[in-house]
Amino acid sequence: MRVGIIGPLSGEEDEGFRNVTARFVEHLGSRHDVLPLDVGGISSPLFWKMVRDVSPDVVHYMTAPTFSSFLALKAARALSRNDTKLVMSALHPNCLPVLRNRVVRTLIPRFPPDLIITQSPEAARLLKETGARVRLLPHGVDTVRFRPVPAGEKGRLREKYDLDRGVSVLLHVGHVKPDRGLGQLLRLQQTIPDCQVVIVGSPRFARDRKYAAYLREHGCIVMEGYYSRIEELYQLADCYVFPRGKTLFLPLTIMEAMACNLPVVTAPFDGITPFFPEGKGLFVARAGEEYSGYVRLALEERGTVATREKVLPCSWGRVADEISGMYRTLCGGRP
Repeated sequence: MRVGIIGPLSGEEDEGFRNVTARFVEHLGSRHDVLPLDVGGISSPLFWKMVRDVSPDVVHYMTAPTFSSFLALKAARALSRNDTKLVMSALHPNCLPVLRNRVVRTLIPRFPPDLIITQSPEAARLLKETGARVRLLPHGVDTVRFRPVPAGEKGRLREKYDLDRGVSVLLHVGHVKPDRGLGQLLRLQQTIPDCQVVIVGSPRFARDRKYAAYLREHGCIVMEGYYSRIEELYQLADCYVFPRGKTLFLPLTIMEAMACNLPVVTAPFDGITPFFPEGKGLFVARAGEEYSGYVRLALEERGTVATREKVLPCSWGRVADEISGMYRTLCGGRP
């Protein structure tokens, strides 16, 4: 089956959208003839010439979504020479104001994809109200690369990254910006004894250098840059913390931390609770004052953590198989 995948495909894989899209291309590419279509070139005639020349059986757009992404899928079908099926992955809460807009809601039925996949029950509800066909499905995680390591290896990694073996490392991977809720991590650094907050900041988007300096001045370690072996930073940590902030419905870094069997303390992101029940090392903090208590509990109960068990059904192989089944259903059983 010929599958065109539209999404952010240029640059390092240090951001959720980019990483998720790249993994879709990789794993679906072993099952189908995949045409990667970098959204950065969507205004180029060459982009649309590739769509027309290949005429994919399925075009799958990794998006927020925006209204323009509905239009782009409609254009892909118009240019193709066969009955191209249109699939959209709705990944980011930035789409919720769009989906609540009355004008947009009346227009979406004129540009309907054949299927929309999302991790958000709220996005699913809004889309279904417009008549869209929607499936709730998590994106995948690499459960081979991201795995727990023995205590001795954890200690070696602490030495490699010049981190004290005698403290509890609280890790966060994401953008160093105030709108990512990093003040909550600063409070943990200041209130939990013998802990060290480590923030690994992606360079993909403009970072707030003054804010990074402020975090460092108050005890946090801020590591900025692209880390090709990012799994090692999860493996050396004792707990993963993701405060409330602007990110995907289902933050990929939370799944990576769970694959390493870390206890996770997270905000109630829309894509967490539908797929991963709380308990056994997964703590959902619904108020700011809950973070400190949950982190302390997570560090005390490390022997009962089983977050890896929760995320194993979401390996990229299994997710790619399920999406391939959706494609075959849409295409009438075509292999």
